Amino acid sequence: MGITNFDKVQANEFIGADFSMTGDVAIGNSATADTLTLNALTIAGTSAVPLVNDTANTEFVSRYYDCGATSGDARGDYLKLSITGAAGGGEALRAITDVSNVAAATARGAHISLTLGTTGSVTGLGAAFGSTLHIPGAMTGGTYASANIEVWADAAASSLASATSKSFIRVGVGGNATGLALLDAELSLFDFYGVTAGSGTFINTDITTHTAYAGIPVNIPGVGVRYIALVSA
Repeated sequence: MGITNFDKVQANEFIGADFSMTGDVAIGNSATADTLTLNALTIAGTSAVPLVNDTANTEFVSRYYDCGATSGDARGDYLKLSITGAAGGGEALRAITDVSNVAAATARGAHISLTLGTTGSVTGLGAAFGSTLHIPGAMTGGTYASANIEVWADAAASSLASATSKSFIRVGVGGNATGLALLDAELSLFDFYGVTAGSGTFINTDITTHTAYAGIPVNIPGVGVRYIALVSA
């Protein structure tokens, strides 16, 4: 069937060979700047009536790509949100995993991996996750950070006192025992670039004569909590 810009495809309609839609979906033409009155371009279930599949190892949306280009950067999915209204806000991606009143085995808001084949490698940066804050010029006001790590208290009784472990960031290695032992002797907690070490710089070496003001707790396996010292300026 033919589709004009942003027609609404109903639940029982069929488009093209071997392709069906089971929810309300708005289809757009990227060559035109149409304005939508819908509150979602793609609607698959609702918060009150979600799509349900209780089969183990279910993937609700699966997309597998293969790019053999020998230059340039391929992207499995490219997503961009432009905030064009003053005092507006939002996220290009908002991912929530909700453990709904059960004791789940594991749960992550998002899990991002970089995998390498047996002979795969990178000649530049290889990172499972990248976070870049772009500074276009001299900024005034606001709070800026390349990454914001936050623990949120949902209630007055929110507490981790009885949890086995609690931290803002959990760092570790896993996998093959032999490889793990090698990595254990090779990894660094931080790898800085673009900054220098010296007096008054980001990595300040002019602190040897100062008394520690406070310490940030770090849990070391088999040792316990130790502290990264903070000294007065």
